[in-house]
Amino acid sequence: MNEMDMVQELLAEIDEGNTLLATFEDGEYAVWVDYGHKTSTAPYEGVTQDELDAVVKQFPDKVTIRHLAG
Repeated sequence: MNEMDMVQELLAEIDEGNTLLATFEDGEYAVWVDYGHKTSTAPYEGVTQDELDAVVKQFPDKVTIRHLAG
């Protein structure tokens, strides 16, 4: 998936009313979707800083970022 496709996928999740939880570990992000009543069982993996920044820039209140100790 190229960078623009990943950004569009994540924005589509937000457009559907969901929020995102990004965890940073080993140099990349895994982005989980919070549906309100449950969280996704598999994250979007390998999300780059630039991709996440593009989403946060548009919807800063819809993305939570956690840096995990590693």
